[in-house]
Amino acid sequence: MKKLFFLFLFFTSMNSFSQFTKGTRTVGLNLGGIGFTNFQQGYNYGSIGTATTTNNSFNISLQPSMGKFFSDNLLVGGGPSLNFSTNKYSSRNNNYSGNTFTGGINVFGRYYFGAEGFMPYLQANTGVAFGGGSQKGNASGSLGSGQTYTSKYTEDFKSILNFAGGLGLGLTKLLNKNVGLDVGIAYQFNRRSFNYSSVNDVVYSSPASSEQQKSTYKYTGTTNNVALSAGILVFLDPKK
Repeated sequence: MKKLFFLFLFFTSMNSFSQFTKGTRTVGLNLGGIGFTNFQQGYNYGSIGTATTTNNSFNISLQPSMGKFFSDNLLVGGGPSLNFSTNKYSSRNNNYSGNTFTGGINVFGRYYFGAEGFMPYLQANTGVAFGGGSQKGNASGSLGSGQTYTSKYTEDFKSILNFAGGLGLGLTKLLNKNVGLDVGIAYQFNRRSFNYSSVNDVVYSSPASSEQQKSTYKYTGTTNNVALSAGILVFLDPKK
């Protein structure tokens, strides 16, 4: 009986490690980032009254992937990346809402090390994405001497180009022979550029008049951040 028990453990270990051997293919879905923010502030202007400012934003990043172990413990793969964000802001004198969408491709290399069923890894990734976005709103205010204004504006973000690269650590916890739970943390470098344009129609109270203001510029900037990720990784038997 004791021999059968150790034999069972041996074959269980072999099955657990076989997922990370040369030739095994993978299919995955990763949440690169998801978040929702609701921010509210109240202001007391004394005799003028009170005002409330609210800001709601939502963002989600999905990264389906396919990969292959080109050697034991070395997984290389890639797939599309989809990113969507919305933002809505309202205050006493300014209200706007907008959204942005980008799509592209991401590739990664991952090396596993660790123990049976609980496999830490080191991963490097890079990717590029393209897209666009828009925003519209209205504003009002005072220019002094009894003169007020109202405006309606639209803003466009065209030819968005995002380049990203990162290096991080994570682990894959095997839930069964074919499915693993992926979690990770990584340093990310991002370079973002886009063409910005806006049209603002302004109406003045005194003297009564109106004008259209236009502006354009090209934006380029970089960010550095630490990102968390979670997903599912499915191991496909190379013999099937």
